[in-house]
Amino acid sequence: TARFGTAITRDGLIKLKKLKYKGDDSLLDPSTSIGRRYTKGYLHELATKESVGCQLLTLHNIEFLQNFMQDLRGSIRRGTFDTFVRDFMLQQFPSKNYPQWTVEALLAAGIALH
Repeated sequence: TARFGTAITRDGLIKLKKLKYKGDDSLLDPSTSIGRRYTKGYLHELATKESVGCQLLTLHNIEFLQNFMQDLRGSIRRGTFDTFVRDFMLQQFPSKNYPQWTVEALLAAGIALH
């Protein structure tokens, strides 16, 4: 993922090598140290020209996934896993156009998205 210039965020995958991120002054993601420090535009420049861009994205993605799993485990401990899943899916798919396989898989696990 990172070696192809892609960052994982709560709002979905961000493909930073795309031209639309050139000059983008918004920060990547407030949930990670890399995401709070570097803009999408800067990471776009690095990811398209320097290997260090992919290295920074790797660090971001690892920290993001560690934080995500910590939040997920916390929701299980609190008994709010269903809500966590629904909220996450809504962030990923704001239009609620969920892939059918995820709807079916979650329903099999007792979590209805609709």
